[in-house]
Amino acid sequence: GAGAGAGTGAGAGVAVDAEVPKESKRMKEARVLVTSAVLSALKELVPSTGLSATEFADHAPPWMTIEIFSKAAAPVDLVRDGLALRAVLRRLCHERAWGTDFGAALRWLRAVRPPVALAGARAASEAAEREAFEELGKEFAALTLAAIEAGHTLRRHLRDDETMLGQIRETLGADLAAPILEFYTARATSADLG
Repeated sequence: GAGAGAGTGAGAGVAVDAEVPKESKRMKEARVLVTSAVLSALKELVPSTGLSATEFADHAPPWMTIEIFSKAAAPVDLVRDGLALRAVLRRLCHERAWGTDFGAALRWLRAVRPPVALAGARAASEAAEREAFEELGKEFAALTLAAIEAGHTLRRHLRDDETMLGQIRETLGADLAAPILEFYTARATSADLG
C-alpha cells in the first residue's frame, strides 16, 4: 500500500521533504494567530493605560506601534510623540522593507492626518499638529525616495506604482510628494529616451 515503503528507500526523502512545508505553514499560521490575538488585546488595553506612542514605540515593533496608535485605536499626539513616530517610520520604511510596509505606513499617515485648518479656539494647537504631521510626511517622503532610488519598487500586491504615487500625493500633499513624483517622471523620461 501507500504506507508500505514509508521511511525506507528513495521515497523516504520525498515524504520527509513534503512534511517540512506543512510544519512551516502551521508555524506561520500559529504566529499569525498569536500576533492577531496580541494586537487585538493591545488595541483594547493600551488606550486605558495612558501610554504614549513614545513609551510604546521603545518596546514594540514598528508595525505594531502604527497599528495601535492611530486615531481609531489609541489617540496619538503628533506633537508630543513626533520624534518617536519619525523613528518608527525609519524602522518600518527602509531600503530593504517590503512595499507592504510602505503601504501600511501610508495608511497610518492617512489615519492620523489632521483635519484641514479651521478657525477658532483650537487654531494654534491644530497648527502645531499639522506641522508635526508635515514632519512625519517629510520623513516618509525621504524614506520612500531613498528606497526607490535604491531600486525598490512601491508595488504592493497587484497595484502599480502609479496607484501608490496617487495615494502618496493624496495623503502627503503635492509639495511633500513632489520629489517622489519627479523621480518617477525622470525615470520614465529616461526609459523613453533609452
